[in-house]
Amino acid sequence: DLFEAQLRAIIAESPWTEEALFSLRDLRQAGYAVDPGQEGFVYYRHGAFPQARAVLLPAVQDPAASAEELAYRTYFLAAAYDDEGFYLESMPFYDAVAATPEAGVFAHRARYWAARALENAGRFDEAAARYDLVAGETGAEFAQEAVFRSGFVRLRVGDVAGALDAWAAQDVVEARTHYWRGRALEELGDAEEAQRAYLDAVALQPRAFHGIEARRALAMDVGGDGRYRRLAPPPVPDWEGLAAWLATHRPGGALHEVAVEAPELARVGLRDRAAETIRLAAARTSDPWTLLSLARVATEAGLPEQVTAIAQRIQLILNLDSEALPDPFARLRYPLPHAALLEEHGKANGLDPLLLAALIYQESRWDPTAVSIANAVGLTQVIGPTAEWIAGQLGKGDVTPGQMFRPAVSIEFGAYYLGVQQWEFGDPHRALAAYNAGPSNAELWSLVASWPPADFVEAITFRETRAYVQLVMEHYAWYRALYGEGTGG
Repeated sequence: DLFEAQLRAIIAESPWTEEALFSLRDLRQAGYAVDPGQEGFVYYRHGAFPQARAVLLPAVQDPAASAEELAYRTYFLAAAYDDEGFYLESMPFYDAVAATPEAGVFAHRARYWAARALENAGRFDEAAARYDLVAGETGAEFAQEAVFRSGFVRLRVGDVAGALDAWAAQDVVEARTHYWRGRALEELGDAEEAQRAYLDAVALQPRAFHGIEARRALAMDVGGDGRYRRLAPPPVPDWEGLAAWLATHRPGGALHEVAVEAPELARVGLRDRAAETIRLAAARTSDPWTLLSLARVATEAGLPEQVTAIAQRIQLILNLDSEALPDPFARLRYPLPHAALLEEHGKANGLDPLLLAALIYQESRWDPTAVSIANAVGLTQVIGPTAEWIAGQLGKGDVTPGQMFRPAVSIEFGAYYLGVQQWEFGDPHRALAAYNAGPSNAELWSLVASWPPADFVEAITFRETRAYVQLVMEHYAWYRALYGEGTGG
């Protein structure tokens, strides 16, 4: 019936949402059977690892399940052990998936995460051997990551020559591996080759985290220490110039009128409807000219989250590397709304407003209505208990969840909390880790390695936080390049 179909659709299409948990409950209460693979996956996505294992352990022994179903269940059973730190316990299940011909993409993923589990368990030699195998699966999802980790785990145990050999045996296509090659070559005392490796990293991905760290290793200016710098008003988009640029890639087109009701809807307070109008119009086309026209309308309507999403679509359609984008278009990818609020609260908290902009870009892509699976809300994705603490520190009294959807409140609270972490830790890398994972975790990782930033990032044990710090710093580099001093911003 419709009731059952709707609940199953929620579970299948949005397993990370609270509604998926409610749907599991409602289906059971109504007497409907629930696939244990889907149920276990919902619990896994919510970080409820014991519940996931309780469902999946008996499910992987179900004689009525197909080989594909068993592989899926076994993979997420392994992940439910792995993600809670039971690395060795996950291994038999990962290996079972890897050995199943019907496992499809999960076989490759299982081989990679089994290697990561061994690395996390400190069994570096075994991990390295497994990474070598995954690295040989050219074009597969984790093949390039395995190239890096194959050498990195050897470097961790002091096998510098082995690390360099592992990297030499594979094509290197990212700044991170070049950076760590440079570090390994420095350990061998080969300063000239180390410099070449660092320069390769900078040339390949100059604004990526490890491209920036390669500049640091070369004693080049990296800027971006997170401290307050005055923010000038951002430049107005040059639509004629953007049209001229697009004509070099798609001749014969022109900017035209589209979704003209969106600005009117936004002006009368119907922001959500305005955003939906733009989103649906963008979803119906793959024409870069129509998309650029929509970006112009979204800019007029004050919908930066739609502008950045559309710009990313155009970049993908044109198949352009980010470094090849002209600054006016890159500013659509990295918009800078609420500049006055960023300046006000950046200055009040000793923060570079552009670091705050980079954080917002990563947290919400400038969508003030964003809500995470942890119920963090608004531009800066502050969770309820943290918002209450900040409100107390600022003397604001009680704060309601609804208030955190207001950009002025979200920016003020996010800036205060990030400013506290920046003051406590003294650099943006550890401050961002504290913002994402809590100060106590950031302090623990700092004890392992606080500097240089590349070492600190590798000391972070949470995958999400490790990626978060690197991505925000990459966004920060873009924002500084596009809106910093001397850029016209």
